[in-house]
Amino acid sequence: MYLSRLTMADGAVASEAFWRTFGSEYALHQSVWRMFGDRPDRRRDFLYRLDSRQGKPLLWTLSQRRPQAPEGLWRSASRRLEPDLAPADRLDFALRVNPVVCRAGKRHDVVMDRKRRTGWSGSSAGGRQPQALVVQDALSDWLAARAGGLGVRLVRVLADGYRVWRFRKPSGRRVSLGVADLSGTLEIVDAERFLQAWKRGVGPAKGFGCGLMLIRRAAP
Repeated sequence: MYLSRLTMADGAVASEAFWRTFGSEYALHQSVWRMFGDRPDRRRDFLYRLDSRQGKPLLWTLSQRRPQAPEGLWRSASRRLEPDLAPADRLDFALRVNPVVCRAGKRHDVVMDRKRRTGWSGSSAGGRQPQALVVQDALSDWLAARAGGLGVRLVRVLADGYRVWRFRKPSGRRVSLGVADLSGTLEIVDAERFLQAWKRGVGPAKGFGCGLMLIRRAAP
């Protein structure tokens, strides 16, 4: 796998390509896809997430192939990454996800689902749990329910942020995605299962910048 770090090229903000790329989440999705779409029938084999450093976009990709970043927009640095892991190894992680639960065959945003099931919205402000705690509990529980499938034990989980992305596809269809940033520490239980999940990505909406888990060895 290649982990690539893409930063903005000098003068990129003055280019038309910059404004096309960051016009919406869907425009960014299309721009990243073009970096990997070397043939019309290519299936997605990459994950990505957009961060910000010092007020400038920073794009991470995890992929089978190096991204072909357009000149004048991105500077790309890639390195091979094949983690050598064993049970009991601990990793710090940062993960952006679209956390949903399925009920009666339909997907529901996990935070909104928690609010509905606990009657949070109908309670008075003084008699309900602070929203930050609702978000923390809902997201921690969501990830904990998937820990076994990821081959890990969660040591610590922090919900760093939750927001809703709204945009339109070219067809005119409206899209709404609840997006959460999670960070913390995990312990490897099944290294092979974890690596497969890490390469595949966590949760839905991987084509829209969710699912990529950034990892590093935890301090002793």
